[in-house]
Amino acid sequence: MDVIRLLYTELFTIKLVHTGFEATAGSKIFTQLLVEPDGQTKQLFKRLDVGYRCVSDTVVCFIRSSFALPPAKNPKVPFVTTGGYFFIRLLLFASPSFVYKTYVAPAGSKTIYYFNNQINNVQSGNRYLSRQLQNYNAAGSYDSGTVVSQGGVPFATLQPVNGAEGINIANNAYWKSLAANGQIVNNADLLNKSAVKPSQTCFGAIDIFTNGTTNATYSLFNNNSELQSPAYVIPFKSRA
Repeated sequence: MDVIRLLYTELFTIKLVHTGFEATAGSKIFTQLLVEPDGQTKQLFKRLDVGYRCVSDTVVCFIRSSFALPPAKNPKVPFVTTGGYFFIRLLLFASPSFVYKTYVAPAGSKTIYYFNNQINNVQSGNRYLSRQLQNYNAAGSYDSGTVVSQGGVPFATLQPVNGAEGINIANNAYWKSLAANGQIVNNADLLNKSAVKPSQTCFGAIDIFTNGTTNATYSLFNNNSELQSPAYVIPFKSRA
């Protein structure tokens, strides 16, 4: 009797950091933030024998694989030939509770949060899919919940800010210093919906490309088409 052994390897992982939804807080982020592939990606997953799971605070995407140089267990390559370039799109659907507990702007109607692995934002060993903090523009208009940086310190809007009204970032009725260090999902991650073109209305989208990465450690494969299994991070700022 033949024995069929299926070998799966992580294609990539995405850790969603949010102190308001840690397990120790009695709530997990995936109860408030749904992550799922769009229609084209679901078809791609079927063709390449790819699956995904949302575990605790991490999206784990795995692919059927085989040994590149048997009997050595590593490195591994996809079992099904990928055929070169492809990209994976995951859509994010946020509950009202998630938006209420997070410093984010309302998204989905005209704007959308967009994350991808073609950026280069490595800090303290973390490969962020979110962009570096956008600098505050005194003439800019910002939705409530928007995060920007002023002098290296992140600030969030407490209510909409109209740039034409000359509201200074020191105005405590409109702005709050978050007094936090490091990377946070911010206004640089918020794009026009028409630019991202999601297949349906959603809070955000994550695109993972096989090429076009500006940092080799963000890539799914090395130059020999071997799996690198990169670990990515998206850090949300809790209002708690």
